[in-house]
Amino acid sequence: MSNHSKRIIKHPEGLEKAIEAVEEKLDVEDYIFEHIDLIYHKLEQCDLRAKKAENDGNQRYQCDMMFIAESLPVISAIIQVGSKLENYNSAKKWVRDELPDADAVSVLSALTFLYIVGMGQGEHENSTYVIEYPGLGKVNKRDIWNRISERVNRRFLSLGESANAAPIQSPEPLDKLSNGTESKSQFNIHESYAAVVSDASTKI
Repeated sequence: MSNHSKRIIKHPEGLEKAIEAVEEKLDVEDYIFEHIDLIYHKLEQCDLRAKKAENDGNQRYQCDMMFIAESLPVISAIIQVGSKLENYNSAKKWVRDELPDADAVSVLSALTFLYIVGMGQGEHENSTYVIEYPGLGKVNKRDIWNRISERVNRRFLSLGESANAAPIQSPEPLDKLSNGTESKSQFNIHESYAAVVSDASTKI
């Protein structure tokens, strides 16, 4: 049972495996709640940079890729810093037992990503809070999280069910991540998550 003070969180339907991965297998729910405002902020900034790029004339697909690439190190840090080694190894075995051809860490990261996006969208669905971003003006947080959810759905849930996923780079602490300068390998790795998340959500 979690010891943190519970926020009012709504988990959208269809994320049962993501909830199981985060709360039962990895047991990083407390870590996420302790850092949730920072996590939200970083993902929001990733989305706003991608939205600014789209407004500047870049294709939506490229901007979705940009968002995913900048967000993945944050998700990776949550898992590898927030989970105990015993839980981390057990969670990887849980994935490998059902998806032997997939990279277990990539699957766990995809499920954790979906979990946090589901939390964020649920928590901000009625938000009237507005922030300002250079080049975009005033932006409602509800709109940010709806757009984040759309990006993740387009780039994860709509893709195929099988792929050989690449391993994830070792993360840095959350407070050092998402400064807008990601490496090429981090940028390309989103395909590993996208290709396996449909299987992970339905077959585990």
